[in-house]
Amino acid sequence: MSRAAAGLVAELNAVWAVGSVVVAATGVLPATTAGTIWIVAQAFVVGGFAALQFIGRRRAA
Repeated sequence: MSRAAAGLVAELNAVWAVGSVVVAATGVLPATTAGTIWIVAQAFVVGGFAALQFIGRRRAA
């Protein structure tokens, strides 16, 4: 995978994580309590992936 493609994937994961937290915090989509917890949990997982991808990309440079 090219460096640019890896950066794009990491950036999209970061946007997904931030967007998920915003959706959960604002209640723009109706979700049960369990649904809101799930949204936040997956945001942390995807955010963690994004952080690891950014770190890996930097080390590969």
